[in-house]
Amino acid sequence: MSNLLSLQKVSYQWPGTARPALQIEQLSVDEAERVFVIGPSGCGKTTLLSLIAGIAVPQAGGIIFQGEQVSGWRSSQRDRVRADQFGIIFQMFNLLPYLSVLDNVLLTAQFSAPRRRRAEQLSGSATAEAERLLERLGLPVELWQRPATALSVGQQQRVAAARALFGRPAILLADEPTSALDGEHRDRFISLLREECEAAGAALLFVSHDVSLSQHFSRVLDLRELNKSARADGAAC
Repeated sequence: MSNLLSLQKVSYQWPGTARPALQIEQLSVDEAERVFVIGPSGCGKTTLLSLIAGIAVPQAGGIIFQGEQVSGWRSSQRDRVRADQFGIIFQMFNLLPYLSVLDNVLLTAQFSAPRRRRAEQLSGSATAEAERLLERLGLPVELWQRPATALSVGQQQRVAAARALFGRPAILLADEPTSALDGEHRDRFISLLREECEAAGAALLFVSHDVSLSQHFSRVLDLRELNKSARADGAAC
């Protein structure tokens, strides 16, 4: 497999804080690889994903994606790469409450022409691909036209996953996406994520505090060991 993403000597410090929140010497993800990042709350998992997605920019070091050092790009360039190549399941879902379930998934097609084209090639139309993903993730058809906020938390998580998977991104970033699911639904959800990523040839970077989930992944990383700032501080993170 070829390298898809790498972080080299990355340091990030929140404004007004005394020390870096993250200091990572090296982290890499290959194409189509499934990587699980474990760490307790407050360890910097969400910050790490924000840096990888180009939402935040490190003060030092480089983030290389598909051979390009994207951390040095303008925000508009990072936004375009994120829209076209990244699927993100946010911890708070970020669904639009005034849109239906189906329209929330189709938002991806509005923001990214390449992902719309890939969806159309796969299922014939953007709508057909959105419906396929919702069905695949276990959302009954009678829910598709309801406002996203009318769904349970677990159902909203699956809508967020369908939106992230739409249009076959190069990498899926998942931030604690199973926190509202019970054990049976959690394992089924992760299996579906893996299967969809494998079908798309997408890498999966999944962060969680729940070590029991690590069995689903080909590589497990402990952020407490990766983060030099946490090690130097002597904290549990």
